[in-house]
Amino acid sequence: MNISFCDAKTAAAPKTKASLVASLLTGVALMLPAAAAAQTVTPTADTPAMTSNDTIQDIVVTAQRRSERLQNVPIAVSAVTADKADTLRLDNPISLNSVIPSLNVTRTGVASLIYLRGLGSKSVGGGQEQPVGIYLDGLYIPAAYANVLSFNNIERIEVLKGPQGTLFGRNTTAGVIQIVTKDPTEQLSGNLGVGYGNYDTFSGKAWVAGPITDKIGVSLAAQGYDQGKGYGYNPVQKADSLIGSELNFRGKVVIRPDDRTKLTFSGGYFRSRSNYGLSLQPLPGSAVLPQFGNAAFSGDVHDSDLSYSTFLTTTMGDASARVEHEFDNFIVSDLFGYTRSTLHGMLSVSPGASVVQVGQNIVTTSYSNELQVASSPSSPISWVAGLYYYHGNASVNQPLVLGAGPLQIGGAISHQTIESWAPFAQATAPLFSSATKLTLGIRYTSEDRKLYGTFTGPATALVSVSNPKPKLHFGRFTYRAALSHNFTDDVMLYGSVSTGFKSGVYNMTSPTAPPVDPEKLIDYEIGLKIQAFERRLTVNTAAYYYDYTNIQVTKTQGGSSPTLLQNAGAAKLYGVEADVTIVPVRNLTLNASAGLEHTEFTSYPGAPNAIIGPAGTGITTVIDATGNRLPQAPKLTFSAGASYTIPTNVGRFVLNGNFYHNSGFFWEANNRLRQAAYQLVDGSLEWWSPSETFGVQLWAKNLFNEDYYAVQLSNANALDTGGGAPPRTFGATLKAKF
Repeated sequence: MNISFCDAKTAAAPKTKASLVASLLTGVALMLPAAAAAQTVTPTADTPAMTSNDTIQDIVVTAQRRSERLQNVPIAVSAVTADKADTLRLDNPISLNSVIPSLNVTRTGVASLIYLRGLGSKSVGGGQEQPVGIYLDGLYIPAAYANVLSFNNIERIEVLKGPQGTLFGRNTTAGVIQIVTKDPTEQLSGNLGVGYGNYDTFSGKAWVAGPITDKIGVSLAAQGYDQGKGYGYNPVQKADSLIGSELNFRGKVVIRPDDRTKLTFSGGYFRSRSNYGLSLQPLPGSAVLPQFGNAAFSGDVHDSDLSYSTFLTTTMGDASARVEHEFDNFIVSDLFGYTRSTLHGMLSVSPGASVVQVGQNIVTTSYSNELQVASSPSSPISWVAGLYYYHGNASVNQPLVLGAGPLQIGGAISHQTIESWAPFAQATAPLFSSATKLTLGIRYTSEDRKLYGTFTGPATALVSVSNPKPKLHFGRFTYRAALSHNFTDDVMLYGSVSTGFKSGVYNMTSPTAPPVDPEKLIDYEIGLKIQAFERRLTVNTAAYYYDYTNIQVTKTQGGSSPTLLQNAGAAKLYGVEADVTIVPVRNLTLNASAGLEHTEFTSYPGAPNAIIGPAGTGITTVIDATGNRLPQAPKLTFSAGASYTIPTNVGRFVLNGNFYHNSGFFWEANNRLRQAAYQLVDGSLEWWSPSETFGVQLWAKNLFNEDYYAVQLSNANALDTGGGAPPRTFGATLKAKF
């Protein structure tokens, strides 16, 4: 478990925080007796082999749905191990920015907006799925607004770049983030912790695992935080802004009835309540506001001017069951999963305009089943084939509270169903020699969507939806072809062509609007993976070119139709990226990563645009955005880090530092609002006792208190608004493990 103490502003934590600690530690205490009395069980986790402090850790990934060394996979993959995530406090998708090249994650409302190699989406409402797929222990998480979940008891995180349309399918145009959690261990083990940080933030973490019998293992995990003081202040409400809390529980049971069969049951519950990305303020150049005496907004980037609360609450529950059986010549596995995600609250679409509040009430459920048949590890040809089924439901109740004249209430109530089937197959075989391999894969996706609903305008009665296409059907082939050659065991060159598609979708907040067409992407890629100097140096590089058509673009408008969803014509994207790790001397590890990318709309006539008018509020226009850069696509991201371990007679000390540079990007397709370049520095000092059972970590993030935005929005007939990203945070963490 993991305990952190940050700069305290009060002598004692509030009772709510104390109760959080008690609930976490009580749960752990109840687990220990049963686990301690149990027998041993064989290990079940695909644990990466840990090397000494003289060489680089060998990482095993499942990017091709089988366990392989990362260096042997002909795909651009970045992986984060559990130790690295803990040391650098990589505890949510946004934190991955600092270590993954070509990744740019921001936050608007409750959702993490994940952009990978310049591809992503701001569509986070009901029925909306992002082009970067999130998988939790193999289970697809469909609700875009539920991707803020913190990483809990992870084994590793894999970031697969480029379209994964063959083995993953399901709208993975830009890539995949796989979160792999730990399996139960063969002996009783665990880690515990509590922490305290500035902004009166308490955190707690616990994981315990062990055998129940010689065939059954169990693991349980809990995590949470409560922020007592906001990063900013709202003088209108006289309340803090940018503040939140979270709870996260997970459990896993692994049963091995015999040496060839493994059953895994897992599930979890996640709850987040915050106004991150919602506590907005007018950007410089916007209109002045009456509540400030018609003076310009004077707060800093973390403050807000909203006249009402904008908290949103997200919950997600998931459950899955996987059965695997190894026959003599092949392995059969089946994964059934269920998810249910909810979003509730009120938010502002356009402060200062006629729309005062927009309600958010969204429920998303999904059932999925994936049957796989794969070759045995000893087979000279590696292959996998399967059938994937997905059924999803999304319901939206979005009332609008209008403030022009007498208060009026309007809004959308809509329901969407999705049903999809996808057979797939992929094989890798030697070509001419064992050093050269050819990979071929194909998938066919059939998907049906239906929309039902009602809509109330500002001055109209409830009416039935008359969508021009109340039913949609899509059928698409996606494929992958890759050729790789190993010059030595530690040097591999590969080239590939792969495709992906993201299905068409309805805008459930405007249910009478026509749906958008599917996105399509072709990726041409070449990569080189090198390990040298007896595994003291790893260099992984890739270059890519994307041909991207029918791009689904979301624009926040304000007014009674707060979002617009449409297709842009086409875009081209190309770039290079590199991951470098070196161990120059014993106990010192250096890391660096960089992503350099070019993005450009090659066809986007009729792009929506909001500019600042004479009154200081938005005016809606239409422009030709051809030639503009894609949103949230920085030209350069760069990070560099170091970790140095100092063994002493009184314990082990570990120094860690990480630097991240983002060259800046445009927030929208019109290329008007821009995030300037910014740099972040994180660091920590950790001590572990000689027995390695107790430790203390002092940590800091955004050490030099860089101001930058988590979100910026231009709004039709309203203000340009923005919300700040976290300032400097720091604290201390007490850790224990057994």
